[in-house]
Amino acid sequence: MFKFKMKVLELYIYMLKDGTNRMSDGKKYLLTVSLLINLALLVTLIVNLASYHLTGKELDTLTSRCYESGGSVKMDVEDLAAGKYDFQCIKK
Repeated sequence: MFKFKMKVLELYIYMLKDGTNRMSDGKKYLLTVSLLINLALLVTLIVNLASYHLTGKELDTLTSRCYESGGSVKMDVEDLAAGKYDFQCIKK
């Protein structure tokens, strides 16, 4: 997969080159901006996925500890990505 991505990047850079085998300043700027936008999108995706994962793990831990202590769970999840939820462990 990594080799495929490198080939795509090499092809993209090749398309931006002019006949002298050098990139013009405008094309270098375009490539730089494009790469920075893609990097920002990748970082945003990773942060969002980590947020979902960690919030889910937190709810799993809270739920299992509640059941271990003999309680019942009352949970209302508003927005999992933002970590907005209401959790109650009701002891019997």
